[in-house]
Amino acid sequence: MRDMRDMQDMGRELLKGRDPEQLRRLAESEDGRRLSSMLDLGEAERAVRSGDAKQLQALLQKVMATEEGRRLAAQLNGLGNR
Repeated sequence: MRDMRDMQDMGRELLKGRDPEQLRRLAESEDGRRLSSMLDLGEAERAVRSGDAKQLQALLQKVMATEEGRRLAAQLNGLGNR
């Protein structure tokens, strides 16, 4: 369970202070939609719920191996905090 708490904490920290509307627009962008269609969202949810850090790392590597994933990561980083 510790891995799951760590992942949840990391997710909260990543999103802390970010504008929810900007995050929604980013998720609904063309890159966000393409990336969603490439991923098995059920697999991602199971990995998060189980706290499977290795599986989450593999999913993140898969995302970052795509142009869409790299662009979204850069845009998320560029959003900064409110």
